[in-house]
Amino acid sequence: MYPRFRLTQWRRQKDDCGEVVPMRNMQLTFGTGCAINRDMFYLSGTLDELESTEGNRVSRMVLYQGQTAEKWFYHDLPAWRVVSACYPEPEPEPEPEPDSVRKIYALSEQGDVDCYSREGSVIEKISDAGLGATLANYGYVTRIREIGSHLYVCGYGGQVYKRDTAGWIHVDAQLLQKKAGIGSIEDPNELLAALIQSTDETIGLVDINGLDEKSIYVVGNDGYIAFFDGASWIKLPKPTAAHLNCVLPVSADSVWVAGSKGTLLKGNFQAGFSAVARESLSTDFYSMALFNDRLFIGAGDGIYELDENGPQRLMVSDKFSLDSVATVDAKDGVLWVLASRRLARYDGTQWEVFENPHNLP
Repeated sequence: MYPRFRLTQWRRQKDDCGEVVPMRNMQLTFGTGCAINRDMFYLSGTLDELESTEGNRVSRMVLYQGQTAEKWFYHDLPAWRVVSACYPEPEPEPEPEPDSVRKIYALSEQGDVDCYSREGSVIEKISDAGLGATLANYGYVTRIREIGSHLYVCGYGGQVYKRDTAGWIHVDAQLLQKKAGIGSIEDPNELLAALIQSTDETIGLVDINGLDEKSIYVVGNDGYIAFFDGASWIKLPKPTAAHLNCVLPVSADSVWVAGSKGTLLKGNFQAGFSAVARESLSTDFYSMALFNDRLFIGAGDGIYELDENGPQRLMVSDKFSLDSVATVDAKDGVLWVLASRRLARYDGTQWEVFENPHNLP
């Protein structure tokens, strides 16, 4: 049973003679996404022409649905910059309701949350997330994930939010950063010291993930890693000064972390983390997925797979022009790969690439 969503079908414009008009200057750059199942993938994109025009920002939320004739569907979120998406796994039911509503979530950098289903869109707001004149200015948020039975969001000001029946609440007592109180400092030396202290204490979280709600990791800028046991946060020793972009817990003992310049770490909160590969790369790692007991990594210059010699760039990166791979996601026996212009899928034997109508020649 596939989940159903109420979306707009993609239609290409035709001229007076009935010929398809190429979507010149309207190419779609993919940003982030998540797998729904082996045939469906949800992603955000930005229209290049609008992105280059000040004040016309829009996130186009796109659903690829391989089992339909149309394949591609979308809805727009004007003035949004979507940074993360997730599809919570439905609770197992002995006899699933034929019309049960499945929901998928998209997060904007300002803390807007779009909950989308076949019933339409419901927008929630994390009240003090983001930046603005009337906000607490903790900073932009970066990731939304389902952990256990709740949604979690993290952000650049050390924020960690949990969605419960009361809405979005803070679970970041040891992490949340306050703005530096430097407005009244006049002495140049004191001002410099305050700025340095503020910079040194900044916690910028980029990803959050966990096996359950009593085993949660956050990672972020300057090698920051912390662990949450359900009651309090434990700051871990920094194994690197590199920015860390993603964390993938596989078991209590095996947690992968990846980031800038090919940084790849493995460990856990008790034993600590150490580098798997010592050789620095010129590319950054953004996402990881374990597929068929193999670790795949999405990077700025393509897709990598870990072998005994470290991360190895796959030839399909060049074959299918897969760059800026922001998301790799394993689901239902396939590996999904989201690059800047293309969506790809790997079943362990064969690669397929799906072209969005905006990006066709």
